[in-house]
Amino acid sequence: MPWLEPHRLAGAAPLPSRRRLIVFYTPGQPIGKNYWRPAMEKGATSIDLARATLPAPIDVLNGYKKDIFMVGGQLKLKSKDHEGTCALLTGRANVHPGGNPGGQSAARGAGISIDQLLGKRMGETPLVLGYGGRLNSLRGPSLMSSLGENRPVRPIISPTRAFEHLFGGPIGNETEAEAKRRVAQRRSLLDQNARQLMALRKNLAGGEKLNLDYHLEEIRRLENKLVDDERVAGRCSGTKPGLVKVEGEKTSRMKGARMQMDVMIEALRCGARNISIMQCGGGGQMMTQPCYAPEYDLDLTVNEHEMQHSEGKNMDKRIQIERAYYRLFAAFLDKMKAATDTDGLPLLDNSIVLWCKALGHRHSCDRMFYMLAGGKNSGITKLGTYEDPGNRYTNDLLISLLQLMGQSDEEFGDPQLTQGGIVV
Repeated sequence: MPWLEPHRLAGAAPLPSRRRLIVFYTPGQPIGKNYWRPAMEKGATSIDLARATLPAPIDVLNGYKKDIFMVGGQLKLKSKDHEGTCALLTGRANVHPGGNPGGQSAARGAGISIDQLLGKRMGETPLVLGYGGRLNSLRGPSLMSSLGENRPVRPIISPTRAFEHLFGGPIGNETEAEAKRRVAQRRSLLDQNARQLMALRKNLAGGEKLNLDYHLEEIRRLENKLVDDERVAGRCSGTKPGLVKVEGEKTSRMKGARMQMDVMIEALRCGARNISIMQCGGGGQMMTQPCYAPEYDLDLTVNEHEMQHSEGKNMDKRIQIERAYYRLFAAFLDKMKAATDTDGLPLLDNSIVLWCKALGHRHSCDRMFYMLAGGKNSGITKLGTYEDPGNRYTNDLLISLLQLMGQSDEEFGDPQLTQGGIVV
């Protein structure tokens, strides 16, 4: 079924609060801690950002200090370096199908990711969008969202396709009549699949039956999606994005990422989605050579990924690249503030935004750095501060996100890596 895409389930259970959860990912490592952590007194574990000066390249966020909680220092991720992306939201070390632990390209998530867990509980399939290099179905380490062990979720990487699947309507050059015929045909195919698979099920052993049940579950979800498409399309409206070409020409990939952001924010604003991921690039890079984003003063003929392996070299260029990513995040926060939620408040007021990378100090998964952004209804009590939570795994930050979203979880992912939620 090549048209299998994330969707919202019909008859979804209401959220326990108005809050949305958004994960905003940029690739690579945030250089060293001296390039993102504000100056702090020896022995201190927290900083009031209002009285701090952010170092370059994160200084572009000086105007957003009251909207963010910076957390990092000794936080660590249970993963190998370039496999960090698919471990980031699962709280577990990765699996390697085929028994090849040395093959990074085969790495897959070893459990369900936090976005998919919340989606299952709330009756919503999260919106997973991506843009940039290394995002394809063959690059397991680049896929953040996971339905379970070795069940990665591929992001939608086309802004136009994301819009069409969210808000309905014709695809490509279809007419309205052709679109209706396509939906009817899909329903017929789903009915036929379900009947054939149910007939097969009685002849299967226990393990095979379980795998088949996973597939039947996806078919039931798709049936609900097709019914739900018309409801979402009738409630939401937006401007369909244009096409972006990056192959073979010098075009900013940041432009495509911003178009994806616009589609996502419209989906959040009108209630078509409440849980979303915006993934800008794979584990090591978003932009291929050259690193080109003139709107963010970036025009470098360098290999972004290789530069990250050279600690201390070409620091001026590395600062330029990271500053562009922080500016992209700042643009997202601007859009979240400008969008009006259904209660008349800025969308950011009712949202929790996790900014993250899959790498930490010296291209490892140690000494990680994250940010939470939100507004007055986000539940984040430490907005406007930086804190080092000590020697802990990122599982504890994920537990805090679950709790902010109205869940009672005291552990997530590998229980051996859990100490309890970080007070945020």
